[in-house]
Amino acid sequence: MKKYIIFDFDGTLVDVLHIVEDIFKKIVKKYGYGDITDKEIESLRSMDAIEIIRSFKFPIWKIPKLSKAVRKQLAERANETKPFKHIKELLATLKSKGFKLAILTTNKKSTVKSILKINNINYFDAIESSGGIFNKSKYIIRFLKKNNLKNEDVVYIGDEIRDIKAAQDVGIEIIAVTWGLNKRDVLEKNNPDYLVDKPSQIFKVLTT
Repeated sequence: MKKYIIFDFDGTLVDVLHIVEDIFKKIVKKYGYGDITDKEIESLRSMDAIEIIRSFKFPIWKIPKLSKAVRKQLAERANETKPFKHIKELLATLKSKGFKLAILTTNKKSTVKSILKINNINYFDAIESSGGIFNKSKYIIRFLKKNNLKNEDVVYIGDEIRDIKAAQDVGIEIIAVTWGLNKRDVLEKNNPDYLVDKPSQIFKVLTT
């Protein structure tokens, strides 16, 4: 049995897609890239972070500033953020079965804690923020060392291509969920260990 289940946050545990789309439209316009249509937004769901950056020709030096702006606005809209259906039940069940639960996210830790409090979710043993959008693997390694865990002791659960790649870079199992940012077909092409369409399937993967 896995000792620790590490979850991504936005798009995996909580539904922020509509918020992120709104924020992204405003930021793209603010930085001089014009208006972006809903169709163009939808097409981004088939891309990873690097492809999105390239498609808009964002200068690399601007990425930390853009990322900071997104995190700031996510914090301001924390009260709009709700868990996906059946996520709370999943977390409660996993906790009752003896799993330790953690969050590893690029969102601000204070924002995550605020959203969990608003939604009365209190099942997590650890919450870690990786800060940047490209260095999740480094923070997974740091989490393993901090908690004296081996690769086989943990599984990572996320909704994006970059979650899959981060887990694969470290050498831990990855469960990709299809209800978040990236679409099912592009997640499947990146070969996660497991691909699930609803929270109850996560429990089945972890207990069989």
